Amino acid sequence: MFAIDRIPNDIFAFLTSQGIDINSILLAAYADRTREHMVGDEYLFATGELLIHLHKGKGENIPLVTSYPIKELRGICVEELLSSGRLVAHRKEENEPVLLAAFTN
Repeated sequence: MFAIDRIPNDIFAFLTSQGIDINSILLAAYADRTREHMVGDEYLFATGELLIHLHKGKGENIPLVTSYPIKELRGICVEELLSSGRLVAHRKEENEPVLLAAFTN
């Protein structure tokens, strides 16, 4: 696994408890903004088949996990904003972009 950022062990333990094989993770990254562009802890994990988004809000005990089949995503790119950025993609059949993650510079 290539970890762009240091991922806490409790996050990997949570993924394991959700049935996700952490040995299948190829890429891991941390984002410091929620998808609503608020301060928060967000994690992205890529396996050969899935892009996994984990949201752990401040004071929340149970993280929320959303996964996207990679074969259904197209045009994954980083959109640069003035002092931040966001990772977006399009789903196969949809024209509207899917916001995957947001982060500060």
